[in-house]
Amino acid sequence: MTVFVLWEDKAKSPIARFGPHVFLVACVASRLGTPDRHKFMRSKVIRGKTCACNGNLLRELANEPLWDSPMYVVAVLDTDEIHDRLPRVLSRRTVADAGYSSWLDSAINEVRKHAAQAQQARLEICFLDRNMETLLSVVGQGMPQLSQALRKDPLERDKILHKAAADEALIRRACSEMPSWNALVTTVTRLLESNMELIADNFFRNR
Repeated sequence: MTVFVLWEDKAKSPIARFGPHVFLVACVASRLGTPDRHKFMRSKVIRGKTCACNGNLLRELANEPLWDSPMYVVAVLDTDEIHDRLPRVLSRRTVADAGYSSWLDSAINEVRKHAAQAQQARLEICFLDRNMETLLSVVGQGMPQLSQALRKDPLERDKILHKAAADEALIRRACSEMPSWNALVTTVTRLLESNMELIADNFFRNR
């Protein structure tokens, strides 16, 4: 099966140009040892959608048409504001790093409740700790767009992540310095590795 990524973020571009998605595809391609990330993107084994906010993403999980295709769904949310939508989840700001693992389990369980029981086996939930700006701070060091990107300018965010997607050193840095990003890359890679024949078929069809 393919992987469909739901992003909580806003976008001003289609998913194929959305910076976080482009960077995720590049990271997974690197992890899989795929030499051409552009061909890998065109293969569409990793597709996705931006939801513009946590509430929209949670509603999307309950949307039956989302599950019509035979694919895994990976929901990607930030940790910093999710408590506003999940009353049983404490604010991340109140949780010490030592208690993060327990907090994360609780948050994932609460998000899961928004999808039907029949879809649970195809759903993965990944949190970015603390948010997309954390990733930008890691890979955007020294880039002129960083200041604007950290102020949530989507165009400048995308510029940084497109540059990072073409740089193996920045891919390695993101995965080593931001454990939650590494967990997302690992999750998507694992799902794709469970069906490598599909990857190969889609990849070579789009050469």
